[in-house]
Order: sequence, then C-alpha cells, then structure tokens
Amino acid sequence: MILWLRALRLPSLSFILLPIALGQWMAFPNFSNWDMTLTALTFLYGVFNQAYIIFANDYADRETDALNKTFTIFSGGSRVLPNHSISQEKIRNAGILCYLLLAILSLILGFFFERPFSPFFAIWSGILLWAYSYPPIRLSYRGGGEFLQMVGLGLILPLFGYYIQLGTMEVFPIECLGVLFPTHLSSAIATSLPDEPSDSLSGKRTLVVKYGSGLATKFLLLLQLWSILFLRLTYGSYLNFYLGILFLGLVASVPFRNALPGQKELSFFVFLQILINFGIQITYFLL
Repeated sequence: MILWLRALRLPSLSFILLPIALGQWMAFPNFSNWDMTLTALTFLYGVFNQAYIIFANDYADRETDALNKTFTIFSGGSRVLPNHSISQEKIRNAGILCYLLLAILSLILGFFFERPFSPFFAIWSGILLWAYSYPPIRLSYRGGGEFLQMVGLGLILPLFGYYIQLGTMEVFPIECLGVLFPTHLSSAIATSLPDEPSDSLSGKRTLVVKYGSGLATKFLLLLQLWSILFLRLTYGSYLNFYLGILFLGLVASVPFRNALPGQKELSFFVFLQILINFGIQITYFLL
C-alpha cells in the first residue's frame, strides 16, 4: 500500500483538485448554493483523473525516467518504475483501471445527475493524456506538451467543475483564461526544468530543451507576471494586497532562475513557481 501511495504522488492531487474547486466556485461564489454531493463526486473524479495521469505517464516515460538523475519531488515521475518497486505491467493496468473508474463516474454524473456532457470530459481527459504521452502524437516528446497541460488545467478542469455544479457551460467566465492559461503554462515549464538533462538525452523536445533553460525561465517569469497584472487590471485594486504578495514571491524567485538541474536552488525556484500558480488560482476565491 505504501508503494502505491508513493506511486500516486498524493501532493500532486492539488494540481487537479484546485482547478476543479475553482470552477465550482465560479459557478456559485458562496458555499450556500453548492450541492455537496456533486462536489464530492467531482473531487472523486479528480482523484481518478490524477491517478490515471500519474500511472499512465509513469508507464509512457519509463525509459526517460530511468535516465533521470536530477529528479525532484515536482518532476521525474514517481520513481517506482526506475527503482523496480512496482512492475511496469501493474502500473499500466492501474492506469487503465483508474480511467475506467473515471469513465464510469462520468456516466453516473450524466445519467443520474442530469449532466449529459460529463462523459465528454472523461473522453477529453483520455485524448489529452494520449496526445501528451503516447504515439503517434506524443507531444511531450515532439514539442507542445506544456500547452496540453495548460489546456487541461486551465480550461478543461475548471470548466468541468463549473458544469457539474451549475449544469450548464453557457455563462462560464471566459475572461479567466487570460489568467489561468499563462500561469499554468508557466508552471508546466517550471516543472520541466529539473528534467532537462534526461529529456535531452531521450529526445524529448520540451520548451526547456528546445530553447534552453535561460530563455525558458525568462518566459515563464513573464507569464506569471502577466497573470498577476491581468488579475489586477480585470478585477480591480481591492486585490492589491494579495497580488502584492504574489509579486514579491515572483521577485524572490528571480535570483534562483539560473540554477542548474540537480541543485537545491532550482528545486526552490520550481517550488516558488508552483506556489505562485496556486496563489493566483486561490485569488479567484476572493473575487
């Protein structure tokens, strides 16, 4: 059981559950209107979704992860396959099982809770993961995988939470994408920084490998700055205190931007980018 919890990478659930919670909050900006049954089922969907992503990616990246000597808690997979803690077949089967549970839950939401489009979200989850990690598209290796992460975390999951809670997608606040897309793209680039040596060896054409870590870090910092400024310009000055904290966090990360894979300073830089990403999303709960 401990090995499977390690394989699941429980802290990474926050990457999935926070966008889902954000989408629900956008549907009903106060707890009194929330349907707690739908909330629980939606979060369970998120757990299955994350488990499916983790296991399927570990299986797809098993050769690259075996080359990775600069992995961190944020990158490089769960390490259960390179360490031979769990067999490849079991990880593959666990990913398939989690996707089946995801699909079944989406059907339950569709037929028993009158959310007929929920199965399409499960289909899109499968398509995004397949396009990211598996042939023939395999964008995480061909280039562009970070943009798939951006779409999944910045649009699909918030829209799913919004739709399940409200029952419609017609009035989804599309302006939020001006914030969510840049910060999720920035976070995706940041978490790939420690993996640059093994990604380069395996021919994985991430933005960091293609353009170098120097240019990639400048780009991700600009993306985070854009998200902070967009929040301020779109939603007003009453967010100044909270956005000021995020800006200070961004400034604090700048001295560590040139750290190399394997150095603790780079892990700290990535950690700050993740915190800023979470902070930007959490700011929406203050609107």
